Amino acid sequence: MAFQNRCGNSWDLMQLPPAIVEDAHMSLSQVHLPTALVARYRAVDREIVGSALVDTPSHLDALTVDIRKRGILTPLRLGFNEEFGTLDGNHRIAVAIRLGLESVPVILLREPLVL
Repeated sequence: MAFQNRCGNSWDLMQLPPAIVEDAHMSLSQVHLPTALVARYRAVDREIVGSALVDTPSHLDALTVDIRKRGILTPLRLGFNEEFGTLDGNHRIAVAIRLGLESVPVILLREPLVL
């Protein structure tokens, strides 16, 4: 089952272990997923596109120091259904890439289809 993010990037849910997908179909499921896989679902690359709400370069620098010291304390959130997937955690995934983290904590949440 392939999904697209808001930017049109796609990935296949079949890349996830079946037990993870089944758990996510039932409820919230927290897992560690490969950073490269999760990064496909970011709405924007915060290293390139800033935010209107924060000074993005300074924020990313401070977040990098914190995550290097303490790790990612708040899991990223990846919502998905048969038609789309969306990621909450664009700054955290940018820092994970900066730091070369192989995997990140993610909460998977099955979203309802809106007809």
